[in-house]
Amino acid sequence: MVNMKNNLFRSLAAIFLFFALAAPAYAGTSFRFGGWTLSLPAISVPTTYDLYKTFMSLMSSGVQMKAMPYALIQKLDPYYANNLNIVRYGHASRLSNTAITDCTKIYFSSKDMTDAIAKNTPLTASSMRWLLHELAHTEQCYKVGGREAYAKMWFKDLGTALVTPPFSSNDMKEIHDKMPMEKDAEAKAVQVRTQLGI
Repeated sequence: MVNMKNNLFRSLAAIFLFFALAAPAYAGTSFRFGGWTLSLPAISVPTTYDLYKTFMSLMSSGVQMKAMPYALIQKLDPYYANNLNIVRYGHASRLSNTAITDCTKIYFSSKDMTDAIAKNTPLTASSMRWLLHELAHTEQCYKVGGREAYAKMWFKDLGTALVTPPFSSNDMKEIHDKMPMEKDAEAKAVQVRTQLGI
């Protein structure tokens, strides 16, 4: 069952990438295959940014967002180029054992994590790494020039990850972890943890 889900994910991702990236370039074009002609209609295809905004709108629905505690911002702000005062976080119950960052908004699957941040209680080493990783994504968004550029970078990285060996499995975590922006965020989290001495 898991393998079927992973294959379905990879197939849907490929179709999604085709419609987001390739279809607009070929709209209104005809292709000849032997005696057959395939014509792609001139249709309006959503941009990658439209698709990203729709997904994030569904993700954020019903999620209460909060500012990080001032003491935590003061502790972490020197390590990030962006303004952590505008970053918001929330618990997204529709997620499972993951987090998603939409520029200045971080959605965590763990209610324990969001509660610990809200109470400004010390985070475990793994929770702190997770927070630092997601904050690195907020910095990436800032550095590339905002939400639309970040969305385009995300889709480009997804395409890269889908065709980058090794292909030891088709699971979503492996694909996610191969995305260049994920590797960069993880490296940033390790760097900040080292600098903080945790």
